[in-house]
Amino acid sequence: MRLQGILRKSLGLGCSVLAVLLCGLVLSACGPLLKKATPMTEVQQDDQMRANGLYLIARGDEVDIVHLVDTDYNAVVSVKPDGTISVPGIPVEVAAAGRTTKDVVTDLADLYRKYAFIKQPNFSIIVRNFASQQVFIGGEVQHPGYLELPSGDRTVFQVLMAAGGMLPTARTNEIIIVRKSVSGQPMTFSVNTNKIVSGEDPSQNVIIHPLDTIFVPRSDIADADIWVDQYIRQMLPVPGSASATYSYNAGMTHP
Repeated sequence: MRLQGILRKSLGLGCSVLAVLLCGLVLSACGPLLKKATPMTEVQQDDQMRANGLYLIARGDEVDIVHLVDTDYNAVVSVKPDGTISVPGIPVEVAAAGRTTKDVVTDLADLYRKYAFIKQPNFSIIVRNFASQQVFIGGEVQHPGYLELPSGDRTVFQVLMAAGGMLPTARTNEIIIVRKSVSGQPMTFSVNTNKIVSGEDPSQNVIIHPLDTIFVPRSDIADADIWVDQYIRQMLPVPGSASATYSYNAGMTHP
C-alpha cells in the first residue's frame, strides 16, 4: 500500500510538472488572433460616412420612389434577392443592392429619359423599411446567435451585454468585428474591452452596425487548459486512476 501511494504521488507530480512545462510552451506560442486588421482610422472614417447618411441599399429593403411632377410613376418597391428593383415605366431591372440612393437615382434618371420619355426627371428615393437590423455574435458569450437592433446602432459593449455577457474563458482584450464598409469592402478589426471597462480608451467601444458579425475568441489560458486536457490528462495516468497494482505474498513483491 505504501509503495502504491508513493507511485501515485510520484506519477501525479511528474504529470503536474509535465503539464506546467507544456502549458508554458503553449502559452509562449500564443499571440494576437487577428493577424491583419483593418486600420482603426479606416473604421472611424467609415463610421463618419455612415453618420453623414451614406447608406447602402440592401436586399429586402423597401424603397419609395416619389415623383414631384410625373406622379404616375410613383411606386413602393422591394429590393429582390438578386439585388434589383422593378420600376414602373422602365422595362429593365435596376441594380440597387450595395449602392447608395444617390447612385440609384442617377441610373433611374437616365432610364426614365430613355424608356419613359421624361425629359427632366424630378424624383427622390427614400428607404422606408430596412430588411435586417440584426447582428450576429458568436464565440465565448452566454447567448450566441442573432440579435435585433430595433432602433438603430449600438456600441459593442451594449451588444455583448445583450448576449448575456462574456464567459470567463473569453479573450476580453481582442473582440473581433467583421463588417462591410459603405463602399462594400470587407473590414475586420478588433477592440479591447478591458480598456473600455477601465476607462483607459473609451474609443474602443465602437458602434456596431446592422449585419456586423462579432466573434469573441477563447483566451490563451482557456486554449491552454483545453490542450492540456486533451493531450495530457486524457493520455497519461493521474492520481486516482493509476493502473499499476501490486500484491504482497511471503515477503515478495511482484506485479
